[in-house]
Amino acid sequence: MASKKGAAIVDREHMLRAALVASSAQSGKDMIPILGNMLVEASAEQLALTGTDMDVAVRLIVPARCEGEPIETTVSAKRLAALAGSSDDDCEIRLSHAAGARDLEMIAGRSRYKLPVTPRADFPLMSFDPGPCTFMVSSSALGSSLSRCAFAEGDNVARYYLCGTSLIALDGAIFAVATDGNILARLTMCDAPSEWPTVILPSKLTVLLIRILKDGAGDVAVTLDAEGKRIRFEWGCWTITSKLIDGQFPSAWSQIIPAPDPDRQVVVDAGTLERAVRRVGEMAEGKTRIIEMLLSADRVTMRCQSIEAGFGEEDLPAACGLEDMTLRFVIHQLRDIVSAASGDSVRMTFGADGRANVRVEPEAGGGFVGVLQPLNL
Repeated sequence: MASKKGAAIVDREHMLRAALVASSAQSGKDMIPILGNMLVEASAEQLALTGTDMDVAVRLIVPARCEGEPIETTVSAKRLAALAGSSDDDCEIRLSHAAGARDLEMIAGRSRYKLPVTPRADFPLMSFDPGPCTFMVSSSALGSSLSRCAFAEGDNVARYYLCGTSLIALDGAIFAVATDGNILARLTMCDAPSEWPTVILPSKLTVLLIRILKDGAGDVAVTLDAEGKRIRFEWGCWTITSKLIDGQFPSAWSQIIPAPDPDRQVVVDAGTLERAVRRVGEMAEGKTRIIEMLLSADRVTMRCQSIEAGFGEEDLPAACGLEDMTLRFVIHQLRDIVSAASGDSVRMTFGADGRANVRVEPEAGGGFVGVLQPLNL
């Protein structure tokens, strides 16, 4: 007797979103063919799509009208996403499959497809045994914290423990902290649970979370597994599970943050400074593009010159109580840290000379602190 078919009817917009997100978990360098597939599960008026590369797994549930038997199979993630994306905007997509069948049938408007499938049993689901360490954080706070720290993540595989963002419990709060050894970003995220170990989120996970949480709402449950090797984020119809970086985040990270010093501060409009860095920075050349910052009693001057491009300079009004000082910065580091400070005005605290770390934070506060290391003159 032939197996009964199951079917799921989904709005094209929901289908495309789920397919794109599930396929985004794949690395693109898969050695195992099954990792090019996504898991398709339909039952109880919902469709769930799951993608994984064995380091990160993304599962999204969308509403669907289900008929007949439940669907459990796997199909090419990129092809399903591409077909959903090319369908008419206002159409419904119908997926149907019978247990043991070789194909998943897909109808989108006037188009009909048969996609080869691989059994669900072959799909490597990421195991997760929840442990006692967990906390809740608003999706907006989590997304903002990760997006404003990610620029400081390292990319040197030799220092793999810096290639991500760390979640650290300190003084009753969870901090998101990232550093590549030259710059550092720290942002207060939420209240800390009674117990929370320092963990490091890999950069691929932070990129995914930033993208998905951009328009998120509600609270996110963040849970470590019993062994402290994996982490799970759950909210609404989303579940994201990931391995953690198995390394030790530098315990002395907080010691490189200069203390606030009202006598050595400069306050400048953040937007004006960022635009000046972009404009004057066009005059820089070379692999490491450098810009000079000249401090005086009532202004900050950004200056850049090179043999190939020429010379550029811009004066910015600023509240400055420092004697004349000249510092040099890597352009993208200065630009990124000012952008991450995300305030109307930024307060920069300087050391006694041009070599000490610079503290950067919004004048209005808000929990963000960045650290920028000047280049030696």
